[in-house]
Amino acid sequence: MDTRILDMKQVVHPDSWLGMYTDYLNPTIDAPDQFGIVCGLSCLSMVCRDLYIPYGQNRIRPNLWIGIVAPSTRYRKSTSIGVARRIMESVEPGIVFPDTYSPEGFIDHLANERPYGCFVWGEIKSTLSAFEKSYMRGHKEDLTFLYDCPETWNRKTKTSGLIKITNPYIGIIASSTQEWLNQCLTEGDLKGGFLPRFLWVIADMKSRFFAWPDTPDSDSQLIEHLMRIRESFAGEMEIDIHAKELFCDYVTQLDIEGAAQLEYEGILSAFYSRLGIYALKFAMLYQTDIQSMTDSHNKDRVITMDAMQYAICWSEYLKQNISELLGSAAFNELMANRIKVLKLIQAKPGIARSETLKYSRLSKRDFDESIVTLIESEQIFNRVEQTQGRPKTSYYPGKS
Repeated sequence: MDTRILDMKQVVHPDSWLGMYTDYLNPTIDAPDQFGIVCGLSCLSMVCRDLYIPYGQNRIRPNLWIGIVAPSTRYRKSTSIGVARRIMESVEPGIVFPDTYSPEGFIDHLANERPYGCFVWGEIKSTLSAFEKSYMRGHKEDLTFLYDCPETWNRKTKTSGLIKITNPYIGIIASSTQEWLNQCLTEGDLKGGFLPRFLWVIADMKSRFFAWPDTPDSDSQLIEHLMRIRESFAGEMEIDIHAKELFCDYVTQLDIEGAAQLEYEGILSAFYSRLGIYALKFAMLYQTDIQSMTDSHNKDRVITMDAMQYAICWSEYLKQNISELLGSAAFNELMANRIKVLKLIQAKPGIARSETLKYSRLSKRDFDESIVTLIESEQIFNRVEQTQGRPKTSYYPGKS
């Protein structure tokens, strides 16, 4: 059951391009709302590529790496991504990288065509498998480095020699199924630098179904407004003092929560530290979007409290997705046992101890170890009742 709650009013401003985009999508695609939001934000991020905000020694630019996760077919992952791809290409033809390429071809593209673009990977499993081939060796590491949008990137190729690329900017939209992630993500994958840079947007329930979706209205207004944003919004952004305080409180709390989750030590903290930076990127995008619609003549580029609140609400929703992702991934046998027991209890709250042990097919020792860890981490609680003079232990998800 999907327990993540998305309040559209808290993450989509009524007077915004993102609101126009979701209104355009919703009658035509019965995809989960979160897919439309994150694909719309990806479109905004590509036209806002010339914006940055100073952050210590770094400049934060609003590129997004998105992983959409849902079962195959009926959740419209490919359709949602396809609409975003079409909008991006309509705004700026060629901004989406070719579907097939080599690392050297990618470098030449950045050097000779444009130093920016968006990868659209219909299935991240296929892409990651291709990265293991000999001719793609080192490419994942290159992308990991480029995520932070360095001011310059120097690479040497066989055909062109040393190449210097200025202000590279890479976005990614990809999709996957939860089953593939559960099977293939290892502890090393999640502790490494590549996958924690993604925002994982998960759905396992839908709020609507269309037997016959509407024909979409014209997308010309959406495209024209993105073009105006691209032409008008560039350079350094600042942040209002109150928005900055709110952001600092939020990332401090993320740091505390990440450090407290010993179950995923070294993993959750990697995701949460990225999520904090993503909250700032979202604030940049929300501010640009709202200002372009409501105060377009204002030449100030200042993140307001309003934009930061939208950004943090969206980030908080995505934080639940991180917990869902990690909660379904098993990095070793002990964690696999705990996940198996937890899912039995979540599926049948109040399940008896004897029944849980039976269906888990674990030894009593492994079962007891899993139960103790789940109770101590407050993922489950137990109740003991007297039944016909004998104690009966039952398990429930969550806190008592």
